[in-house]
Amino acid sequence: MVARDLKYKRFGKYVLLDRISVGGMAEVFRARQTGVEGFAKTVAIKRILPTIAKDEDFIEMFIDEAKLAVHMAHANVAQVFDLGNVNGQYFIAMEYVAGADLRTVWDRARRRNRLLPIAMSTYIMQKVCEGLDYAHRKKDDVGQDIGLVHRDVSPQNVLVSFEGEVKVVDFGIAKASATVSKTQAGILKGKFGYMSPEQVRGRDLDHRSDIFACGIVLWELLVGDRLFLGETDFSTLEKVRNVDLVPPTQFNKSLSPQIERIVMKALSKDRNDRYKWAGEMAEDLQRFLFSSNQPFARTDLQRYMKQHFETEITEEYARLEKYRELKPEDIEELENVPVRAGTELTTGETHVGGMIAPGGLPTASFTQPMSYPGQQTAAETQPYPLPGAQAAELIAPVTSKGGLNGRTKLVIALLSVLALGGLGFAIFTMTGGLTPDPGGLKLDISPKDAEIYLNDQLVSTMSPFSRADITPGPYVLKVQRAGYAPVIRSLRINSGEQIQETIILEAERGEASIMVRTDPEGFDVWVNGEPTGQKTPANVTQLMPGKYKLELKREGEVVETKDVELGPRTILDVNEDLSRLPPLLVLKAGLATADVTVNGKKAGSTPLKLNHLAPGTVQVTMQRKGCKKRTEKVTLAGGARVELDWALECE
Repeated sequence: MVARDLKYKRFGKYVLLDRISVGGMAEVFRARQTGVEGFAKTVAIKRILPTIAKDEDFIEMFIDEAKLAVHMAHANVAQVFDLGNVNGQYFIAMEYVAGADLRTVWDRARRRNRLLPIAMSTYIMQKVCEGLDYAHRKKDDVGQDIGLVHRDVSPQNVLVSFEGEVKVVDFGIAKASATVSKTQAGILKGKFGYMSPEQVRGRDLDHRSDIFACGIVLWELLVGDRLFLGETDFSTLEKVRNVDLVPPTQFNKSLSPQIERIVMKALSKDRNDRYKWAGEMAEDLQRFLFSSNQPFARTDLQRYMKQHFETEITEEYARLEKYRELKPEDIEELENVPVRAGTELTTGETHVGGMIAPGGLPTASFTQPMSYPGQQTAAETQPYPLPGAQAAELIAPVTSKGGLNGRTKLVIALLSVLALGGLGFAIFTMTGGLTPDPGGLKLDISPKDAEIYLNDQLVSTMSPFSRADITPGPYVLKVQRAGYAPVIRSLRINSGEQIQETIILEAERGEASIMVRTDPEGFDVWVNGEPTGQKTPANVTQLMPGKYKLELKREGEVVETKDVELGPRTILDVNEDLSRLPPLLVLKAGLATADVTVNGKKAGSTPLKLNHLAPGTVQVTMQRKGCKKRTEKVTLAGGARVELDWALECE
């Protein structure tokens, strides 16, 4: 039962249960809507902070956001129920969904050194595209196109519910052609690593910018790594502007050309080459699932979530059950709202276990996913004006165990002005708040003599590495060693948290490649004594400049050897005519043994390999005691491999 000394605040027709996030402009509460005959519904309330309530421009933007969002009612878009004003405080009531954002789902798999299943990633992005397509094509009450562009499609803004639902959230920085609050020229909004090239260049956007972002997210899910993530914000934006990418099959060999084609079309640098509508991309993703015999449904996603978020699901429903036991005497008007024990009040963090509200403010706090420096959430993303804009001071609340207990100034310091494609922009940082307890980091790295950097500062040249005095916050971890590809990973170290990571560096890969073709096809390709896992025709990529020994094998036997030399960024074509080789005839009779004759001459017993036959047509006979004899004519071509696996009819 709920303790009688704990009171909850009534806010219009809602009861605020606990505040679960606060940012510089708004705060989000878990709340219950009550009505007659015991009617009750859990919702998320996003309320403007008193410090911002007098800002008429922001109020207008807040109302515009709600007016846009309330138009949308789609299974894959988080719904807005209500826009209101209680005692001068504007708020939005939104759908509350128990679940985890896609970033958290992805990170949890990465911590187990696993990729999300290809079918699951495809299904999730299919639903994201369906939700976006609905928003892009949405018309207002008089039939006019709204012209909505999300502009912040990213894993943090895709919610996967514990019941297997997929919802696009946070239209808080969406732009509509009909909106009253126009975006200031020269301002960048959104997360840098998920922008489109035209967004980085400051050009007018349409819905195809969101399609590019969908391509980024799908690429990352299939590969298990970030696509556009530089060592600095500037380098990240440069990667996006130049569309500096590698096809996903270069990293994940299990991907089919069909899914790669979908990804690369969405990631076209020229938006005219992308899908015209997100719905077209959704249809292609659905066709891929069916054609590859990988059917995936909501119930499959539900089973995955229940398997990997069992603890969070138990806690979530226990909390909701507790709130259902509220009595009228538990509710009163209070100046401060109680914060559930263990809840971290953050600016724009993404958490597990609840609806992620428009504006980037989450509504749960089980687990914080990895956040990426320079890849801010919508709520914490500040405008990036052109040079000449003045740095300003924002007023925001300081939080403590008792909730709001005062104010402090968050000083926005102008750090640097960078040039990007003719556009300058300023990067800001915020300071202020309470001093948290330090966190810890332990690293086990192979090879052990790799250099370890945190935020570009060298902290060690030997593994294992351990520190227990790290200030909580986001960090960029970089591990590098000569001859190996560096690993760059973003971490969030929380107060009192100990993070352990195991990192294995891979031998450095270059940009040269060898295209190997043979006539006939089907020979195994080996390079420098190592199998590539490919058969001809093969494309061996990511090789460093230098000399290589190329071997072609058939049934484990080397049939051709060639020494080649690669220059920087070269593609070497190797074409070999192997039709001069004798054909290879492989004979099997299932798991049984059968006697084989070729052209009337006894050849041996199955399993049998024959490589001394001349090209042409031969007569093959298999027989076994108690079974019906089988005879067929087989045509053999020079160098070709022919396999016969006959199931004999036996008594």
